[in-house]
Amino acid sequence: MQRKTGISGARSARPGPASRATVREGTSAGVVAAPAEAQGGLSAWLARYEPVEREIIEAHERRLASRAGLAAERREADARAFGDLCDAT
Repeated sequence: MQRKTGISGARSARPGPASRATVREGTSAGVVAAPAEAQGGLSAWLARYEPVEREIIEAHERRLASRAGLAAERREADARAFGDLCDAT
């Protein structure tokens, strides 16, 4: 099979089909053959940082709820002020 040439006439720097298959096989084999130590390390990491992540998410949700409450109060105050202005005129 002949490789395509670019504008300059030089051959493409991309790997051919045979080397792409080798790369795919090597990649999938590396993913499947994960050592047991790495899985234990993941469990330890999750045990350590999952509570921290939960606290961060809860704090973020509290801030969002607080901002929504403040925005609602601000809208109500603006509506009262507009009603007072209408009554005054």
